[in-house]
Amino acid sequence: MQIPITARLKTVAELMEETDVLCDIGCDHGYLPIYLIAQKKIKKAYACDLRDGPLKTASRNISAFHMKDCIQTVKSNGLRELTALTYDTISVCGMGGRLIAEILANDLDNAYRAKQLVLQPQSEIPVLRKFLAENGFLICEEKIAVEDRRYYVVMSVIKGEEVNRDEMSFILGRKLLERKDDITKRYFTKELQRFQTILQARGGETNAPDVQKIICELEKYV
Repeated sequence: MQIPITARLKTVAELMEETDVLCDIGCDHGYLPIYLIAQKKIKKAYACDLRDGPLKTASRNISAFHMKDCIQTVKSNGLRELTALTYDTISVCGMGGRLIAEILANDLDNAYRAKQLVLQPQSEIPVLRKFLAENGFLICEEKIAVEDRRYYVVMSVIKGEEVNRDEMSFILGRKLLERKDDITKRYFTKELQRFQTILQARGGETNAPDVQKIICELEKYV
């Protein structure tokens, strides 16, 4: 039986290092840990969610793929219930960047215990990048996933000091700007169009010099 994994979650899996134990926060259907087990990228996983519905769905899928011995569902508010668990990697996907930052902030000690965090924010990405830089995390890679004509940022994070803390790095992503692949170029082209629309709505460069600065940086890239 084929695992119905999306392009977005495949990109999450690509950025994840081979590891022993994953904690997938906000597991939804549980397909990410199922896929990673099948790919032999992890040995064991905890599929975590605050809601009973997703946990029941994940449990059914785990059983359908005969992985009950290596994937356990855990009801947890963010990282709260991870204290008693042993793990190497944490994934938090499909949530707003501000919410991901709040989840990590509420249980920083549990976040620091992970060797790697793989994060996929849906929105407010600069907020998350700034939080990570100010709380002892280093973004070591970022990659764009494309799914249903939408672009998603996926980031690999470790403990470390981020020295580039300028606003432009938070807005555009230092690691993304280092990439020159076609998907990233298309993403930044779309971002350029978005900021040009914002600039026009705000009355031009005189009224929005901050937006014009972002546009200038994007024009260098695309």
